[in-house]
Amino acid sequence: MIHSIDCDRPTFKKIVFKDGFNIILAERTKEATIKDSRNGLGKSTLVEIIHFCLGASKGETLSNSQLDNWTFILNLDLYGKTYSISRNTSDHNKIR
Repeated sequence: MIHSIDCDRPTFKKIVFKDGFNIILAERTKEATIKDSRNGLGKSTLVEIIHFCLGASKGETLSNSQLDNWTFILNLDLYGKTYSISRNTSDHNKIR
């Protein structure tokens, strides 16, 4: 189970998952119209961060120069033990 996803940057909002089934949705405001999109709100980026922490290549979003030297932290349970995995976008050959 994934417990949380965090980053070493204060602008990143930590994501905490609860026990059971979790869904990532883009919130629609009361002011939104039928024409307003939920694109660009970070749902796919979140999946890319998880994938990256688990060993995948950076992908297009995390290769953006604005994310140079960002460290993402994935906290999860695996085979009954809790692990904290961190990986930096500039030093992506090391997974800690």
